[in-house]
Amino acid sequence: MGYVQLIELIQRERIKRIEEFKRIYKIYYPY
Repeated sequence: MGYVQLIELIQRERIKRIEEFKRIYKIYYPY
């Protein structure tokens, strides 16, 4: 696997985790 592909994979995972966190956060703190 290339270096660029690795970076893209990490960024995609981070975005997914942030979206997950936002969804959970909205459930617990619905403003």
